[in-house]
Amino acid sequence: MFTMTDLEPYFGKASMKVNDIEFKLVKEEEMSGELAVWSSKDYLVRATPNFDNIPIPVYISTPKVKINIIYFFSAIFIFPSFPTFIL
Repeated sequence: MFTMTDLEPYFGKASMKVNDIEFKLVKEEEMSGELAVWSSKDYLVRATPNFDNIPIPVYISTPKVKINIIYFFSAIFIFPSFPTFIL
């Protein structure tokens, strides 16, 4: 199963563009622990592998409003699959 450890080499380096919005993969520390976040100017997409034993829970928010919560129960084993499932 894909984990946060697998993402370590990509933090701060990986980026993707969706509908002309550039997202960069970063690691954030919150009270719940370490989170993998695709961050843009206007959106945060929290997508942390194996968080609370859910393979990839996805939380999409703006600075003011949580837009949606989506759970992907897909098995992800390599990094190239990760952004594809997220956005």
